[in-house]
Amino acid sequence: MILEILKIICEYVEEDIKIKRIEDNIDKLNLKKMCYINDCYYIIERNIERLNIYDYNIFLKNCKYPYIIEREKLLYKYFHIICENKNKKVIEYLEKNIIDNYEDIKYIEIFKLNMNRIESKTIIRFLEKNKLISWYNLGFNSEAGYLLKNNINMINNNMILQYNESDEAVNYYTSKDICELSLNILCENKNKKNIEYLDKNSKFLYRKQWKILSKNPSALDIFRKYIKYIDWTTVCQNTNPNINLFIFENLDKIHIEELWLTSYAVYLFDKYEDINWEYISNNKKFWEIYPKYKLLNELENIFN
Repeated sequence: MILEILKIICEYVEEDIKIKRIEDNIDKLNLKKMCYINDCYYIIERNIERLNIYDYNIFLKNCKYPYIIEREKLLYKYFHIICENKNKKVIEYLEKNIIDNYEDIKYIEIFKLNMNRIESKTIIRFLEKNKLISWYNLGFNSEAGYLLKNNINMINNNMILQYNESDEAVNYYTSKDICELSLNILCENKNKKNIEYLDKNSKFLYRKQWKILSKNPSALDIFRKYIKYIDWTTVCQNTNPNINLFIFENLDKIHIEELWLTSYAVYLFDKYEDINWEYISNNKKFWEIYPKYKLLNELENIFN
């Protein structure tokens, strides 16, 4: 019973846990790649001096918690970057700070434009109410579908809308000739209708597009259907919750080294000396799971 309660508590424990093996091998990690992974924030924070400005921007775009932004007073300095952060807590932080401090920033044009990138219906309604809509920037915003539906002509840019994952944007660009579209962008778009469109037009996909699509968590059904075209190294990085079973069913197609890109790396990490640190640095599932997994193992050893 005690162990079960502790397991529940662990769901709310922050991942800021010192893990000796990772700390001892920090020089082997690729911090540039880790900047793209929001669960790596506790490693990045301790090694912030090793980042260049470009990597730091990526870190802020993906960081998981707003206290980093607040503590360092970064909101206005890096406003254009932070507005593209899609983590729920950061969006809530932006909602509060922008609306409460609007009088201080309403005369700054760059702020008004970038506010349109924040994926929050609260912010979008605020922009609409205060006549601050920038259709170009709003075109990228997947939460703006309800506005785009009747104003799609205000954007008039297929390229922008292909980044947008709302049904309204997908309905618009999939009505166009496929030759007018960027298949590289579409292969990253996770909207289910977009995936169905790619399935119907699979004959237009070349090797590069299949590699991009292989990382799309919404495309698992396509993988099963066109298994000979997918890129297995990229599939191993796919974050779909059901990807492990698919990988297990096709282990004969995967190089053993590529398992370090999968969530199986969590279980391999404590058992093998020869770790592929480059792959671990790029493994979102590892950084999401490992700290909690490690803590739970320690608790089980204590209470069993």
